[in-house]
Amino acid sequence: MTPLQLRVYFFLFMLPLSYANSYGQMRTAGNPAVLQTALSVEIGSIRFQGDDAVSPFHAGNFSKGASFRFGYQGWKTALFISQSTITWNEQRSLKRNNFKSETIQYGLMVGRALFQTEEGNRFNPYILGGIAIIEFDTYTDLQDKNGMLYQYWSDGTIRDLPEASFNQQVSGILQRDYTYESPLAIAQRSLCFPLEMGLSATLSGRTSLDVSWKNMFMQSDNLDRNTDTPKWDNIQQISLRLNVSLNKKTSKEATFSKSIAPAVDYSTVNFEEIWNADEDGDGVSDKKDRCYGTPKGFPVNETGCTSDQDQDGIVDLNDKQIDTPPSTWVDEAGVAQSDDWLNDHYSDSTSYFVQVLRKINRNSRPYPIRKFIPESSYQKWTVLLEEHPDWRTRSAEDMAEFPSELLRIDLNKDSFISLNELEQAVNDLFDSKNGMTRELLTKAMQYAFRDQ
Repeated sequence: MTPLQLRVYFFLFMLPLSYANSYGQMRTAGNPAVLQTALSVEIGSIRFQGDDAVSPFHAGNFSKGASFRFGYQGWKTALFISQSTITWNEQRSLKRNNFKSETIQYGLMVGRALFQTEEGNRFNPYILGGIAIIEFDTYTDLQDKNGMLYQYWSDGTIRDLPEASFNQQVSGILQRDYTYESPLAIAQRSLCFPLEMGLSATLSGRTSLDVSWKNMFMQSDNLDRNTDTPKWDNIQQISLRLNVSLNKKTSKEATFSKSIAPAVDYSTVNFEEIWNADEDGDGVSDKKDRCYGTPKGFPVNETGCTSDQDQDGIVDLNDKQIDTPPSTWVDEAGVAQSDDWLNDHYSDSTSYFVQVLRKINRNSRPYPIRKFIPESSYQKWTVLLEEHPDWRTRSAEDMAEFPSELLRIDLNKDSFISLNELEQAVNDLFDSKNGMTRELLTKAMQYAFRDQ
């Protein structure tokens, strides 16, 4: 690998790194970090397997490299470049084949964490796969430093003349210098498909350590220059990698993180007291009580309500006319009234709704202040009032006082904020639609439940 090639590869590697680093910091500056970026350096040991060359993991086979890595919601991507040295020396035959190969690998891998782990987990296993290019130059050691060719004899010696009886006395003994001077495969290039599995361990807030195993599935049989069998060469690598995060946590982000995740202390909460609370002291807990405010000592049924003989929705305790004829509108005192009284007396939007709910459920409190309304009845009449806004009686003054900023929430334009419209406003806020803001939604809720 020439110095020019190394400079080109380094430039190609650093170009996307500088872009992605800027993008990652931009995302981090305004929000909690979503895109995690890191720069990594690694060292490793290499195992090579060719047609008849099997070079195990040892000090002579090593690799070093760097990578740019980023992750998003469990997904991981690595843009890497590494340099490896592979040596092999045959000992089992008279040929004593040997080689030394200098390789450079660069490529892209994509994968994800093997398991869904909680944030803050110190150990995270992962798997990556991708595509890469490997370039290599391979040399062999055929002669000593003086240029004498090695001649391997059956007695285990290396001499300067071929093995023969007449050379026994005249041949000189040589020593291998392990200088790989003779080219076997120069400027070779191969496509390969790396597969990496590893375990990442968090060391601190910005550093982590990976232990990984990687198999480079080469698409070439030329690295050892032996093509005796139709099987591609194979490189395996065990690496130790240090990752340094490029994300910077701003003071604004730290404040925001604390504000959305406050610590809550439940140690002082008496849940049993809340569960068994009885506000009016009638002996029926609030979770079962359909009638608030029953006077103490007054007899009640299992739902916390007194009797209602005429079934007009007003209990006998508060009913001034306990024999109201059926299907008659009544006021808050339980006194029968005409339909004209209903329209004259209730000038707000809840007139029809209040009376209907009283007849549907005798123990309900008037809308919107209610203790309990059966879900089926409530849903039914909510839909009807949405379909028929003219059923509500609104005065001109009430309509004129309707806040103009809430018009975008009042979908049917009846100057009344219903629960269905509030639900749609909540959806708009989460979907960033209709110009909805948290402040506007809060104002709409206050108006709906307190003012209208």
